[in-house]
Amino acid sequence: MATTDWTGAIPQKIGSKPVKRQARRVRPIYEFFQRRIKEYNQPKLSRLLESVYKTRVIRIDILGDEEAFSNFERTNARGTDLEVSDLLKNYLYQQKAPDLDDNGKR
Repeated sequence: MATTDWTGAIPQKIGSKPVKRQARRVRPIYEFFQRRIKEYNQPKLSRLLESVYKTRVIRIDILGDEEAFSNFERTNARGTDLEVSDLLKNYLYQQKAPDLDDNGKR
């Protein structure tokens, strides 16, 4: 789905791995957005694309359950989105950086 040559078909397998359950979940969401976008006029579609182009995605690789739970607790304990500073503090705590106090300050 993320390639430029995607035909719109939602696969039932990726490689040799069946993804039927995931496809059943993705299909209605895809179809909903496809219907809505077809209703957009040119200015509205331009604003949508501008918003998409300005979107930032951050990938956080989790190496184990303990790290996942720790990251989840830090993220959700305050009920706010992660800031870059939170990501950095999380990384430093995971690396057990020397001279780092409980407030995340050196």
